[in-house]
Amino acid sequence: MIDEDYFKYREANLLAQWDKKLATVLKIQELEAELKEFSYIQTCRKDKNTASYARLERSIEGFRNRIARLKKQLYTT
Repeated sequence: MIDEDYFKYREANLLAQWDKKLATVLKIQELEAELKEFSYIQTCRKDKNTASYARLERSIEGFRNRIARLKKQLYTT
């Protein structure tokens, strides 16, 4: 009985870890797709000396930092 309970507990923990990693992978993929769109918009912009272009650059940098942080989290756990 104890062994069975332990294995059920362990299985539940492993599934929870797997679900968390899968969610992180999916979030990374979603952010990378958005980053690709924002990068495309940035390359197509002609007015590079505006405040909106500067905000776009900061947004892209934010996406890159967030993706890097999630990848680090994914591979260290």
